Amino acid sequence: DPNNTDAPKFQSVADSKGVIVVYPEGQKINNSNDYGWDATGEENADTKFIQALVKEIQTKYASQNSSNGNISVDPTRFYLCGFSMGGMMTYACAKVLNGTFAAYGSCGGFPLNEFHLNLATKQPVPFIHLHGDADNVVEIKHLHTIIENLLFRNGCSLDNFKVQNEWDTKGFKKYDFTGVNGVPVTTVTF
Repeated sequence: DPNNTDAPKFQSVADSKGVIVVYPEGQKINNSNDYGWDATGEENADTKFIQALVKEIQTKYASQNSSNGNISVDPTRFYLCGFSMGGMMTYACAKVLNGTFAAYGSCGGFPLNEFHLNLATKQPVPFIHLHGDADNVVEIKHLHTIIENLLFRNGCSLDNFKVQNEWDTKGFKKYDFTGVNGVPVTTVTF
């Protein structure tokens, strides 16, 4: 919602770096003012919507022309990231739409319905997961199991990771893992 003052504001970054930022919104939940995603990890209307959105962007910006502001996109550099329920939807898309995005990111969300136990996909999944350890809505207590399954899925060794110590002084802990074909998996807790 562009009128929400608490919403992330990436437009200035997008304008300065020459990228397109898209903010899809899930369907309205019942009669409330809340919106959400069907993040079950199965193909459904929401994953089809995300896929259709990607195709629309690819078509609209396939080449530079005056109708699109002389912008073209590189479909190998599409990324999907979400916060909370959007992070849960990101995990669902990492399974269902694997290969559609160059990498996936979840902030404060994780797979629903034990989806983390079924991450079988066609190829490794480049992923970054960010999570607050004081989150009392989407609690961090399940994160270790989810990350271990994601690391296993990507062929990462639990014995081979890099800790970014400079982040620790700012209250963050960052761990970088490398999996099959050099696919990165990063976790950041704060």
